[in-house]
Amino acid sequence: MPHASFCAAVDGSGNVLTYNGSSWSSPDRIDPGNELTRVSCSSASFCAAVDMNGNAFTYNGSSWSEPDKIDGNQWLYSVSCPTASFCVALDSWATS
Repeated sequence: MPHASFCAAVDGSGNVLTYNGSSWSSPDRIDPGNELTRVSCSSASFCAAVDMNGNAFTYNGSSWSEPDKIDGNQWLYSVSCPTASFCVALDSWATS
């Protein structure tokens, strides 16, 4: 969920960028060699991003986690995190 003072974006090179309300950060490569497909942030202190290889990454307000394999090698198409304690990801086979 975008906020006026924080949001995040991902790209096809494994980079994530964050916006602090006035400027974007430099790209932070959290998933070298893989394409990040979506990111969802419930707040400035929690985001989750997913990639095309079944990995999820979480953000704690200052750093991103290592990859967490949550769906084999399936392409994770989307992620939604309405709160920091609940996220849903959709894979290429339309199963969550």
